[in-house]
Amino acid sequence: MVRIFDPITLRGGTIKNRARVSPMCQYMSTGKDGIPDDWHLTRLCGFANGGFGLILTESTAISPEGRITPQDTGIWNNRQADAWARITADVQERGSAIGIQLGHAGRKGSSWSPLTGNHGSVPVHTDGWPTLGPSPVPFSDTYATPAQMTTADLDKVVEDFRRAAERSVAAGFDVVEIHAAHGYLLHQFLPPLSNRRGDEYGGTLENRAALLLRTVGAVRAAVPHTPLFVRVSATDWAEGGLTSEDVGRVAAKLGCLGVDLVDVSTGGNTPSPTIPTGPGYQVPAAVAGHEASGIPVSAVGMITEPEQAEAVLTDHGITAVMLGRAALDNPHWPLLAARRLADGRLTGDFVQRTVLSRRLTGAATSHCACLSRGASAPRQATFTRQGAASGVCSALPRTRVAGAFPQCAGRSPRTGCTWASVQCGVRGGPGWSWVVPCSESLGMRVPPGRAQPGTRGSAGTRRRRH
Repeated sequence: MVRIFDPITLRGGTIKNRARVSPMCQYMSTGKDGIPDDWHLTRLCGFANGGFGLILTESTAISPEGRITPQDTGIWNNRQADAWARITADVQERGSAIGIQLGHAGRKGSSWSPLTGNHGSVPVHTDGWPTLGPSPVPFSDTYATPAQMTTADLDKVVEDFRRAAERSVAAGFDVVEIHAAHGYLLHQFLPPLSNRRGDEYGGTLENRAALLLRTVGAVRAAVPHTPLFVRVSATDWAEGGLTSEDVGRVAAKLGCLGVDLVDVSTGGNTPSPTIPTGPGYQVPAAVAGHEASGIPVSAVGMITEPEQAEAVLTDHGITAVMLGRAALDNPHWPLLAARRLADGRLTGDFVQRTVLSRRLTGAATSHCACLSRGASAPRQATFTRQGAASGVCSALPRTRVAGAFPQCAGRSPRTGCTWASVQCGVRGGPGWSWVVPCSESLGMRVPPGRAQPGTRGSAGTRRRRH
C-alpha cells in the first residue's frame, strides 16, 4: 500500500514522497527571451521549502516558435539553461527534486498571455509568429490557422525536444517530462479532431501517435539515466477526440520506449468542452490508463485534501498525486498533510535541509519544538548550535542539523541580524518568523507574526537576492 510520504526510486534517484507540484503555466518571462528569473526561483523554492517531493516547472518551450505566449520560459539556448541551473541547485538544496516539462504549443502558440486580458493569437506584426500544426485547422475562431507541418518541420521538432532534454539534464533537472496533453502540438497529432493528415502521421491511431513515439524515443536515447515522464490528456471531452482506450494503447507503447511514468490529465484540445468537474474528477482516467498499459501513472485534478490524496494512492494503485491550485493556495501543503495524516516521516531530511538552507547563527542553546521521526505532533526539546549552520536537537540526538525551524529576532540575516532563537511551535515569539510550523497547524494556517518596527520583509516569506 502506497502512502503520500513513501519515497520512490527511479533510475537511481530517490524522490522523498509522492506529493508533487503539477506543471502550471506562468507567463512570467518578462524579457520575452525565455529566460527564467528571480520570480521563478522564488516560486519554485517556496514549494521546496514546503516539503514537496517533486516540483515540475511550467511548460518550457523547446524552440521560440514552440512557445504558448511571448512570455513563456524556454530551454532552446544555453543562456536559458544557465538560468535554470541556478534554480535547480536552490530547489535541490532544500531537499526536493525538480523536473522540467518540455513542450511545443503547435497551433495554440503565439497566444496572448491571459495576464494581458486579450484572447486568441498575437498578430505576427507585433510579438507573434506563424504557427504550425498537424493540419490547417485553427484551435478556435480567435486563433490563426496553422500551417500544416512538413516532414522537415517534424524532424526539427524531434531534434528540438532531444536537444532541450540534453540541456535540461546539464542544467541539473532530476526529471524530464514531455508535454503531450492540453491541446499542444504532440496532443494535436493524436485525435482526428485536430489531425486530418493522409500521410504516415495521420489516419490510424498508430500513425497519429508516430510523432509522439519518435520524440519519446529520441529523448530517451539522449538522456538514458534520467527519469522520463509524459503528460497525456486521456480524453478530449468531445466527439472525434481521444478516448481513454486510445490513450491506454499509446501509454503501453510509451512504456516499451522506457517512459517511467505517464502523467494523466484530460482536455485542452477544444475551446469550450463540457467537463463534469468535481473532487478528483480525473482520477478514473488515470486508473484506466494504468490498467490498460501497466505503466505507473500520476493523477491530477481537484486533489486538494491530504486524506483525499492518500486515498487516491492507497485505493486506486496510483503512483503519485499532482497538486496544482492546492499547492498555490498552500505551498506548505505537505506539512499540513503530515499533521492531518499523523505521518512523522516528513521531517528527517526535509527538516535537516530546511535548517541548512538558513544561515543559522546566534545563541549556542535554544528551546525548540521538533517533529521527530514517527511522531504525530511536535515535542519540546533543546537545540545546541554546532557551527554556523548546523547543530543537534535533543529529540534527534543522532542527527546532525536539528529538527527545528528558526525564528528571527528582527531583520533578515542579509541585513545584519542573527537568529535569537530556534523556536517552532510558538505563535508569538520575538520578532517575526520565516516559517511557522506550529503545533496547532503544520500547514501554515496561523496568523503571521508581526515584524519589529523598522524591519524589512513580511512574516512567513523569504525573498532571495542574486
